[in-house]
Amino acid sequence: MLNNTPFAESEAHEWLKLAKVAHVLGLGVKASDSIEKAKEKGLTRLDAIDTLILKAVIIKDTGDTSRAAEVTELYEETLKLIDAARVGLSEPGTAEIQESDLAERFALTIYNRAIHRRYWLRDLAGALADLDQAAASFGELGDARMKALADCEWVDIQLDWPEQEKDWEEMLKRLIKANESFDSVGGAAGDSAFCYYQMARYFRRKPLSSPDESKTNGVRARDAYRLAAEQAQLAGDSRQKEIAEGHVIAVSWLDLGEIGAAETSERLEKVISVLRTYQGDAWSSRVTRDLLRLRAQALRELNEENVLEVYKAAWEAANQPPLHPAYGADARRTARILSEYLEELEKNNGTLEADRVSVIAKDYIQEWLKHVIDPLERESWIEEVRQYGTGQGDNYGESKR
Repeated sequence: MLNNTPFAESEAHEWLKLAKVAHVLGLGVKASDSIEKAKEKGLTRLDAIDTLILKAVIIKDTGDTSRAAEVTELYEETLKLIDAARVGLSEPGTAEIQESDLAERFALTIYNRAIHRRYWLRDLAGALADLDQAAASFGELGDARMKALADCEWVDIQLDWPEQEKDWEEMLKRLIKANESFDSVGGAAGDSAFCYYQMARYFRRKPLSSPDESKTNGVRARDAYRLAAEQAQLAGDSRQKEIAEGHVIAVSWLDLGEIGAAETSERLEKVISVLRTYQGDAWSSRVTRDLLRLRAQALRELNEENVLEVYKAAWEAANQPPLHPAYGADARRTARILSEYLEELEKNNGTLEADRVSVIAKDYIQEWLKHVIDPLERESWIEEVRQYGTGQGDNYGESKR
């Protein structure tokens, strides 16, 4: 609608609403452009606070961790603006600002900073402290939805923290209660989708108490991913819908054996084609990389000629911004793709291409293995790369961050 409205007749809050919608849809550039237009129209105190909150979230969604300090500064600036607005509540011209408005934005800023501290700053203690403070603030505000979302984030952190002693019963209880809250408040389909997504990850990572539990948990994970996809569709979030659908396919093939390699490849191709439209989005990029590898595995089982083409696409996806193939979970997943890609090249008389890829990957390999390698002497390091790529996270579903 704003595209058909003369700019002079538009208002700042309308551009901010557009920016928020664009962000939810994964359209970071559009969101940033809308923020700039809002600033041109002149911001109220509340608009200025909302703008900083949204700018930080947009940067985080790019996955560009080199901008971590910039995001930290945005949160600090936001909290200062909130404090200043609280002090000036009695000043002339601030009648439109209520304490509840500021309390809501304070809770949201602390909540967002918790996610930032966990995933970009690797400050787990700070993240958990912020989550506790945010949950308490949301509780005081009577905001059951955001309190529930904080519980989902708490579980997300636990699932991505392999060294942490986990209370699996408490994790599941929080997820169940969170979804009950989302159902009760209404209009929270997107949040419910995220909660079901975490529930699916929970069942894929939960330690097994018996061999029979493997299939049982696989069924639960598949069903939770399906519910995540359904809720995401209700919320109009095609990105999360396709991501959840990709994991439904993975569980159905790898864990449950309900579908064959041919159906897996066909369905994954459709999901990947949608996710590739979210250029620059870190979550979509990571899942696209992993699903390309999964599709290559399915094609390899079928002895299809385009196995190498898909492995190459997976390797290229792993090496594109905003991903970080040199370190962290991205490094391990990139190592898996590299070892399988090189193996497939060797099997198909692609020695020269394997040499080229090995030379390009040399710096990554040396960073992973922490020693010097000769890229052309693959037999001396390929098994190390394969072992480096194993461990938690294989086919468990990506965190949203």
